[in-house]
Amino acid sequence: MVKFNKYDFNDWQKFRMGKNDVISNTEFLLVCDLHSKYYNHKFEEPCRCSPKTIKRWIKDLNLIWENGVKKINQWEKAVIMLLNFDGWDLNHTGDGMCKWDAEGKTPKGFDCVIEMKFRKKYYEEKMLEKDKYDALMQLDKSIIKLYFVNDPKGNFMYWLNTLKMPNTIKKYCPDTTMWTKKRILKDVYLLKENQASREGL
Repeated sequence: MVKFNKYDFNDWQKFRMGKNDVISNTEFLLVCDLHSKYYNHKFEEPCRCSPKTIKRWIKDLNLIWENGVKKINQWEKAVIMLLNFDGWDLNHTGDGMCKWDAEGKTPKGFDCVIEMKFRKKYYEEKMLEKDKYDALMQLDKSIIKLYFVNDPKGNFMYWLNTLKMPNTIKKYCPDTTMWTKKRILKDVYLLKENQASREGL
């Protein structure tokens, strides 16, 4: 099954967020570039006098994007199901434009939200982008904010409300600005494993 790389996935997600009825020239070129790349044909710009071809290409690319989303959502929903077996009462919110992946109640009945990250490679320190942290912490103080990380060595749950955050550092991360493949410096936190609770899911 064809899958976007993480940069193209982010670019196409931004494209899908556009609210204009007519795509811009930059958007048009993005469609042409990605379709040639993932459907194995020479780069070309279809005639703009008829939108039939570009609409078909957009539909083709949406299929690839949706396959990627389904895979991520499967992981998120699996974690939610297992936590719910352990006394949580969570709902998945990762299908839409919500800034976190789950919300509901902790086993003690407190309102909570969870941001999830799934990593194929193990890192001793778990990275959390400052802008994601800030988005969570802007919620009401009564809401429990959690950051869940799954990697090859286990599951780590960070309880952010009471966590003493380290100083931020600058780290190169994928640029989520539309249609760029470069990496940019972002403010991130590097969290220690001993700051998390280990979840035996």
